[in-house]
Amino acid sequence: MVHVNVFYGIPLGYPTWIALFIFVLAAGVIFGGLGYLITWRRR
Repeated sequence: MVHVNVFYGIPLGYPTWIALFIFVLAAGVIFGGLGYLITWRRR
């Protein structure tokens, strides 16, 4: 798998842009799920 090789290629300290991307991705998943649930409950 590619992502396993990428993560093992990087030691414990992630570069700043990867940490930022992971944070943005997590926030997008959380807010997207909240928006979906709110829209689904209104119907």
